[in-house]
Amino acid sequence: MLRHLTVAELASHGYRLIEASNGDEALKAVKVHTGPIHLLITDVIMPQMNGVELARRLHEIRPDAKVLYISGYMHDSLPSRDPSAQVLLKPFTSDVLVARVRALLDGIPSY
Repeated sequence: MLRHLTVAELASHGYRLIEASNGDEALKAVKVHTGPIHLLITDVIMPQMNGVELARRLHEIRPDAKVLYISGYMHDSLPSRDPSAQVLLKPFTSDVLVARVRALLDGIPSY
């Protein structure tokens, strides 16, 4: 449900999105997409493949893509030294989501 709301909110602000229900589906979509992929938004905890692994595998294909992790809590599996990745903690508002995406795409550090 959160994925659908996030996609709808970002689409309403003009962002073009590729939606995937899991990491494997996301990687398949990335491989067939011929245009640029600027940002991966992924939950940290997912079945089969967690968000950190998804981001690692995405960077093998699209090294310039930035990453926004969504998490309900902080833990040690997040790559704290990846300057292209940031974390948005749940719960968050639509305005915060849109602002974080814009800032990340614009290269504005978020603390």
